[in-house]
Amino acid sequence: MNRSRNSVAAVVLCLMLVVFGCGRSSAPAGVAGMLPVPGFAEGWRSEVGVRLYQRDNLYEHINGEAELYLPYGFVEAAATTYDRTGGTAGSVSADVYEMGSLLDAFGLYSSYRSPDKAAPGFGSDGFHDKYQLMFYQDKYFARLTALGEWDGSADDLLACGRAIADKLPQPATSPPELEMVKIDGVEPSSVVYLAESVLGYAFFPKGFTANATLDGESARVFVVFAGTDPDAVVQKYTDYLKEYGAEPQSMPIPSGECLVVEDPLHRGTVLDTAGSFVIGATGLADPEQAVPLIERMRAGVLASREGS
Repeated sequence: MNRSRNSVAAVVLCLMLVVFGCGRSSAPAGVAGMLPVPGFAEGWRSEVGVRLYQRDNLYEHINGEAELYLPYGFVEAAATTYDRTGGTAGSVSADVYEMGSLLDAFGLYSSYRSPDKAAPGFGSDGFHDKYQLMFYQDKYFARLTALGEWDGSADDLLACGRAIADKLPQPATSPPELEMVKIDGVEPSSVVYLAESVLGYAFFPKGFTANATLDGESARVFVVFAGTDPDAVVQKYTDYLKEYGAEPQSMPIPSGECLVVEDPLHRGTVLDTAGSFVIGATGLADPEQAVPLIERMRAGVLASREGS
């Protein structure tokens, strides 16, 4: 008899746990849970809920831009719109994109970055003004835009952005790969990570580009992730150059020798390898100017790989 009562009690307890468990409000799993609902601050509320987009329908949300996101390992996006309670004009559109990695999130962000705008004070890096805010954190890229007859302020966007940042994985760090381009002469805010076709060349599969200054002259540096056979990548480049009548020449440098050529698209170019990477500078009036920079790039790339 006691055993029967105990069994009934156990069943009742399980039912109570199910009922109360179902009554709890829990954050949605995945990227949907990165958007604060029902609102990000007092007076702001999402009436439309969170909408999700995958690779096959992202174009429905950002038609004309979806192709930019896909190479960076895009997984899923969550989007919503916050309106002011009381019917005051203006709304905030908020998107969070889950990318393939921290480096991919930085790469997408770097394609939008505006170094002349203010930093938001959260995320790994970001910028904002009165009408838009973008930042990245972990493998997520967040994009906020003021809509309608906007009479709000930058503070409203910042409040929304901070609420999102608080939900994203912590801490907010930068990709360790950025260490390879942290060298004298390279402008940090100009660094861009491209998930394909560095310098517009398909045989340069992915890597960094950045602006540099050499003896007061502007140049552009690049680091190509060449995989297991960087010499094969260099060969594809030289084959391309020869098709256009450009003949690469060897130039001695302290670490050995590098290639110098008048690139059909990018003017004077110096190119070398460093471990599994192809490094170089382009847009040069005098390629010999780039020798010290190439040596610093080599040291930076190799040091960053040893520390990874």
